[in-house]
Amino acid sequence: MPNSLTPPPIPPTERRAHARIAVPLNVRVLAGKKEVEMQARDISRSGIFLFSRNPPGQVGAVLTLRLSLTAGIKPVEVRAEIVRVVLDPEDKKGGVLGFGAHFVELMPDKERDLLNLLDRAMLGRGSMRRIYPRVYHLIEVRARSKTELRAILHDIGEGGVGLNLDRTLQIDEEVALEINRGRGEQVLKLQGWVTSCVSSGAGTYRVGLRFGPTPAPVRAELQAFLKKLYSK
Repeated sequence: MPNSLTPPPIPPTERRAHARIAVPLNVRVLAGKKEVEMQARDISRSGIFLFSRNPPGQVGAVLTLRLSLTAGIKPVEVRAEIVRVVLDPEDKKGGVLGFGAHFVELMPDKERDLLNLLDRAMLGRGSMRRIYPRVYHLIEVRARSKTELRAILHDIGEGGVGLNLDRTLQIDEEVALEINRGRGEQVLKLQGWVTSCVSSGAGTYRVGLRFGPTPAPVRAELQAFLKKLYSK
């Protein structure tokens, strides 16, 4: 099972109604009379993915989850239905990687508590050894290096961004990004430098960018954009 430092990345092909964030969480799962601690891969306002070789139920089972940033702190308690069980792609014997669960019976006050938890999580460290949490959501963006690029934003945080591009880039190559934040809002302009570039097949490339020193006003705009992504 993946350890707490290096969980596998969220698949870039998953399209979701709600953006997910990858942050360290303390999750305790109540199934019957048992309470088991599990590691979360990601969480959104509508659901969560938990690593587990032995899920505590089949698809359709409803569990009680206790979510917190730190063990011992008063958790947010929610009900969640298992909606899918995922096999581990690296396990040749067909072992289970974990399961996705959809939050159910979320009353307004409970949904508010959940969003407050996500807000607080975004102020802490990220997972996968990242300094900042990452928000995962597929968005078309404008990108330009030496030429205009066809780009899909895959994940973004205060420290950098992951893109799917139609051509390869060189390490340390500078890239300018423009993100449309919606009607009536100015375009968010960011500058980054290539830290990784790997082929993802079919003539596309997965590119990681690191942001340089960001002026305070731009950082505030980026933080507001991240909140908008996972809150809507």
